[in-house]
This record gives sequence, structure tokens and C-alpha cells, in this order.
Amino acid sequence: MGLAGLRMLGLILIPLMVIHGLPVVTVEAQGGECSLAVAAVSSSGEGVMSSLTVKVKPGSGLIFVSVNPAVEVDVQGAARIAVLTASIVGGFNPLVYDFYFILNSPAIVVGGPSAGAAMALAVLLAVKGLECRGDYVVTGMINPDTTIGPVGGLKEKLEAAAASGAKTFIVPLGQSKYTYYERVLVRRGPFTFVTVRPETVDLKSYGEKLGVAVVEVGSLASLYSMVSGEGVVYARGGLRDIDGLRGAAVKVIEQAENLLGVLERYNARGDIVKGAVSELDSAKNMLRQSGSSYAALLKGVRAASLAQVAIWSIRGFDIDAVYANVTRELEEFNTIYEGLESLDLGVLEVKGLAFLHAWSAGMLLNTTYSNIKGRGFATLEEALSIARSLWEVRAARLILGEAKPSNVTVDMEPLKAVSSYLVATARSVAAYSTQVFSEANIGNPPEEAVMMAVSASVTKDPVASLFLASRSMAIITSAIHSSFTAGASTFNETAGLALNLALKSNSTLAQTLLKASLDLGDPQLLVESIMISWATITSRNLEEPQKHEPQPQIITAPIGKTGNETQQIRVQKVIQTILETSIWSLAIATILLALITITTFTIYRRLKGGTTT
Repeated sequence: MGLAGLRMLGLILIPLMVIHGLPVVTVEAQGGECSLAVAAVSSSGEGVMSSLTVKVKPGSGLIFVSVNPAVEVDVQGAARIAVLTASIVGGFNPLVYDFYFILNSPAIVVGGPSAGAAMALAVLLAVKGLECRGDYVVTGMINPDTTIGPVGGLKEKLEAAAASGAKTFIVPLGQSKYTYYERVLVRRGPFTFVTVRPETVDLKSYGEKLGVAVVEVGSLASLYSMVSGEGVVYARGGLRDIDGLRGAAVKVIEQAENLLGVLERYNARGDIVKGAVSELDSAKNMLRQSGSSYAALLKGVRAASLAQVAIWSIRGFDIDAVYANVTRELEEFNTIYEGLESLDLGVLEVKGLAFLHAWSAGMLLNTTYSNIKGRGFATLEEALSIARSLWEVRAARLILGEAKPSNVTVDMEPLKAVSSYLVATARSVAAYSTQVFSEANIGNPPEEAVMMAVSASVTKDPVASLFLASRSMAIITSAIHSSFTAGASTFNETAGLALNLALKSNSTLAQTLLKASLDLGDPQLLVESIMISWATITSRNLEEPQKHEPQPQIITAPIGKTGNETQQIRVQKVIQTILETSIWSLAIATILLALITITTFTIYRRLKGGTTT
């Protein structure tokens, strides 16, 4: 083969070698990096500045935390919540990235949740490839529903931020008027005592003196819009209920009415009876006014539970008989549940919702029965738990009986991946909240939520584990909101985000939960709606290979594709893949071509020279 032939072979083979190693349909997720300054308070009570760097690389949803010199568990929990909330607000799939959090601080031990909001913001900016400026400092706790919660040490953090040259100090909503405790030395004779006294400072006025603008923010979406200038697009649309829930609600209401009829014959009065009547009237009104069927069902369960306790207070009750009754109904529920092996989305959503009610029934029964049995009598609170157990399992069976196909098939492998991710996050949230509640001296997070996180991690049913994890995080988030009251309510803004997600996911269950949340003003159901929407969207995105780049939160109608369009898209992706070949690959190809050319030319010269006399 002559020189021209070798050159042609090199020109053909090298591009083929480069292209052959590239994917044809799937383009890997793009990474990014963001570094932000984070304010903290040292063990001596002074404000200090730390550096936070978040690196995002193509991966499988792993989260790594590196802290110098040491870290507490709440920082690790905040990192996982930051990734989840950033993906909710940013509309990207976290399971196609790996996240690296690098935190360097002059403090001996880095702890506290106050870096959570900065972590979530850094993840968003890194994934979207936006600029991470150094003229602002963010402090605030990040909650699973994307809200930003209150933190301490704001005066000291503001002073540290000002000293570092920051121009804006972003604090949680409602905390610009900040109360701190100043140490005071009191001398009494030869002794000196250290005491504290509350002082309130207007951080906005104080910030003006320091040359720093103090701004309040209530959610990650607002924070992102403030920093990036990009607004989150909120959708509008009607919400729908799961078919059949109205019928289930009517049945529970009718049974609650029967119990109240018994109490009427006894001429029973008292707060419990009044509570049952009030809940029942509310449930009826919801159905009459075309409100949320699920909210009416929940009201009906509460009415029946209260009425049941009122009847027991008159007639007495056999705890063993009630235990046997609930246990039998749980076994019957389990048989029906396991018999529904459909992969239809509508059936799986109803199964998950029913499972939560059945799980609550079993949990209430098991945690209460032994106490009553050992003591021989029940307190009012224990009687309410047993009654609630009885009516929760009955509601579970009614809900499960309404499982109907939606003609949308679910791929179980993506569902398992999403379920595992949520379970891991729920466990982190449980550990994180335990630390947060302990540091605030307000006890522990709800035991039910912790038990749910544990149960979710041991069950082999991905549907059950996904719903347990979602409700666990919802309960803890609601407890955080009710315990930390420094910030103003962000319910309406969170509801807007939930609506966005519910319509985008097209999940009937997410819309059902959101509708019930709005009718009841229940933040727990709001968080559950967000989690179910996120799970539906993410599992759907994992079903088909696609280019994993962040997309804006814009609601669009699904568009069907013909065979020709699919082929056209494939060709476009092949061309795009070739065009997106890295500069290093092109450089290597050029170098190889040059080496082949030089080598061939050298061999040619040597062969020619060897034949000359």
C-alpha cells in the first residue's frame, strides 16, 4: 500500500475509533462545581467563615461528605436532604449524578444544620452550570419540603460575613428580628458568676451599619431565584381524586353515623362525642361541596374512632377481643394486598396509600396492646390509639378495594431504584432530625416517623418502602415546622411547588394528597404529595435513556412520537454526540494521524534509500 493509501486508511480508521467509543443514544450527565462561603459559630461563640465546595459528576446517586477536621451526623443528613430538595426544585434526576461535599472550617468539629440551605443552593448551581458568586452568604436549615428553617448564631454569623467582604447576608424567613443571649459577668463579693440575658437585634439595621444587606428567604426556590435571576415557573390546573375514594369515604361516614346513633340512644355527651360529631359534619360538608374525597375519608376515620372510644367508655371493651379483631382484619388486608400483583400505576398508587393506613393500624395496636394488657385498663390516650387502629385497618381495606387500573404500566427496576434512594434519604432525615431536636432541647422527632424509616429499610416490597419513606419524611417535616416557629409560614409557596410537581408527574395519588392537604390545611399531606410526585417523575425518567441535563420547571403536555420521528431523534443524537466529542479526543486523533503519516513517510524513505546503489 502506498503513502496515499496509508493516509486514506488513517483518515478513515481514526474517526471511526473515536466515534466507536461514544454512546449512540445516551449522552452522559454533565457535571459541575460550585464553591460558596458558609458562616458558622465557633465553640467560643464567635462567628467564623468556612468554605463549602460541591462537585457534581456523572454517577449513580452516591453522596460523599468530606469535612475538615471533623463532622457531626446532622451535616451528613443535611447533604442528602440538600440533594433531594435541589432535584425537586431544579427538575433534574439525582440518580444520574454523584455528589461530593467538601467543607473546610477552622472549627474543631463541624455540626449543626445551618449549612443545609447553602448546600442545596450549591448543588443547584453546580448542576445547572451557573456562576457561584462570592458576594453573598447563606445560612439556614433545609427541610425535605424545600423550605428553609431557622438557625441560631445569626448576629455572630452576620459579623463574620461582613468581615469577609460579603455584601448580602441571606437568613431564613422571619429571622431578621433575631433574639440572642448575651453573656453577662456578675460580681458578688469575691465571686464572679456568668449569666445570660436575652437581647433582640434588628439584623437589617445592624447589617446596614456593617455594610451588608440582610435579606429573608423562605424556600429553596425563592433562594435560587434571588441568586440566579431565574424564576421557577408555576403551573395552574385542576386536581383530581382517585376514583372510588368517594365511595370509601361514604362507607366510613355511614359507619361513623351508626356509632353516633348508638351514643344518641345512650344520651351520651361530653367532649369526645362533640369531637366525633364535629369531624363527621366536616366530612359530610366536604363531600356535599365536592371537596377532597380523601380528606372526607380521613375526617370520617377520626369521627368513627372518637365515637368508638365513647361507646367503650359506656360499655367497656375486651382488649383481647379487639386485638384479635384488628389482627384478623390486617391478615385479610395482607392477603388482598399480596394478591394484587399488577404493575399498573393506578393499582400501585392505591396499594401504597392503603398500605400506609394498614401499617399505622398495626403500629398503633402493637405499641398499645401490651401496656393495656399488663395494666388491666386503658388510659384515654391508649383507648384512642386502639380505636384508631381498628378504623385505620377498615379504611385500608376500603381503599384497597378501590384499586383500578389506569392503563399506565410501571417498570419495576426504576421504581426499585427510586424507592431505595428515598429510603436512604428517610433514614438520614430521621437521624438528622434527632440531632436537630436534641440540640434545640425539644425532645425527639415523632417516634412513628422513625419507626417508618426503619420499616422502610427492611421491607422487600419497593412500593411499601417508597410510601413508608415518603410519609416518614412528611411527618418529620411537619414536626419541624410546628416546633421551630421563628420563620413565617411558607405553606402557600410550598403548595405552589407541589402543584407544579403533581401536574408534571400526572400522578393521580399526588394530586389526591395535594387536594386533601389544601382542604385540611395539612402540611404533612403536602410533603407526601411532593415526594410521590418526585418519585413518579424520577422513575419515569429512568425508564428510557435520555440526555440527563437539568430542565426548567415548565409544564408541557406529553407529545406522542411516530417511528420516523423517533428515528430522526436518534440521528440527531448521533450527530450531537459526534459534535460534543471532547477536545482531547480530537487532539488524540490528530496526533495519531500525524504519527501514522510520519511513520509511513519514514518507512517509505528508508525503503527507497535501501535500493539505491
